Amino acid sequence: MFLTIVTRTCQRPQFLKENIHSVKSQTVQELEQIFIVDRQKKGIQQADKSFVENRHRIDGEYVMILDDDCWLIDDRFVEKTLAYVHDNEYPVLLLFRSKRPAGPPSAETVFPTRAVWGKTPLHQTTNCLCYMVKAPVWKDKIEHFGIKPWGGDWWFLESVLSAGHKPNWLDTGPMAESRQLGRGKLFEQAAPGWFEKVATQEGLADLGKDDWRLQLWKDCECGNAK
Repeated sequence: MFLTIVTRTCQRPQFLKENIHSVKSQTVQELEQIFIVDRQKKGIQQADKSFVENRHRIDGEYVMILDDDCWLIDDRFVEKTLAYVHDNEYPVLLLFRSKRPAGPPSAETVFPTRAVWGKTPLHQTTNCLCYMVKAPVWKDKIEHFGIKPWGGDWWFLESVLSAGHKPNWLDTGPMAESRQLGRGKLFEQAAPGWFEKVATQEGLADLGKDDWRLQLWKDCECGNAK
C-alpha cells in the first residue's frame, strides 16, 4: 500500500465527514486513512503526542497528516505523489503546496512559502499539510512532533531534515487545505457518539481497541510502491 493518511479528530463531525469525502474522491486509492479519536478534548499537546502513541498503526509506504479540519483539494493528490516518487527513486521526504486561512495581513496563505520553495524549509514556512515522509523515517522521528507545547509539525520536519534527508519538491498547485486556524480550540456542536455515527455513515472499519480505518486499498487494483 502506498500511503497512510493519519487524521486526528475531536468533536468536528461535519468537518470530519468532508475530510473523509476528499480522501474517497482520490483518483488513485492505494491508501488507508487511520483515525486518532479524542473524545475528551485533551488539548493540542496531547494531540501532538498521540502520533507517536499510534505509530504502530502505520501500514503504508509513506505517511501524511490530514487533521479533521483539513481536506484534500486536489482529487489527483495520490495519483501525482505516487507518480513522482516512482519517477524519483522513492525519496524519503516529499514537499508540496497547501493552503491555509489568512492570518495577519502580511502572512502568506500558501505553504511552503515562496522564500523557501525549492530550497531548505525554515521555521514557520511550512505546516503538516506540506509533506509526506517514508514510513520508517516517520515512525523513527515522529516523537519530535510532541516534544514542545507548540509547533509540532515543524519540530518533526526539522528532525527529518537534520537526519540528512533532503526535501524533494513536487511543483504543482496546492494539494490540501487547512480550513481554520483551530489550534485545538474550535469545535462543532456534537452529541455523544459523534465519531461512531460518522464511522457508520462513512463505512469505516473497526479493527478493535479504537483502531478505526478507511481501507480504500482493499478495492484498489493499482500496483504497490516500493
